[in-house]
Amino acid sequence: MESNGDMPWYVVVLIPLGFFIIFPLFWSLIVFLISRTGWSLFAREFATVKSPEASWYGMRSGRVGIGNYNGVLNIAISADGIFLEPLLIFRPGHKRLLIPFSAIEKFNETSFPFAGIRVYAKSGRASMSFTLPPEAKAELEKMIQSHA
Repeated sequence: MESNGDMPWYVVVLIPLGFFIIFPLFWSLIVFLISRTGWSLFAREFATVKSPEASWYGMRSGRVGIGNYNGVLNIAISADGIFLEPLLIFRPGHKRLLIPFSAIEKFNETSFPFAGIRVYAKSGRASMSFTLPPEAKAELEKMIQSHA
């Protein structure tokens, strides 16, 4: 035992090493568990590996089950439906979704806390909502009408 108060060299090495191994594992576990509260219910029906031929709206917000996805969703509107996926660091347990227009229940304009289009979707007993920027309204209306 050292009496001068200095930590042994291996403790100085193991603490940061442990952090860089344990923290990402813990983070991934928490994100995965959050996905089980709602996202996975949508993934059973709407998971996809397809990439849309559309431009993405980044850092959008949404709610699925008890999971709040504030500023971490990437969303794209295409002729196939609406694609959703979280940012990379929030992706464990979250498959990319392709929500068909037939699953969209409604959408409306919002102004609080930010202007946008709030979209509501349903899959069996699960529901979700997410926001698109105001400039996406015309594209969303056109796509929904063409699939009605």
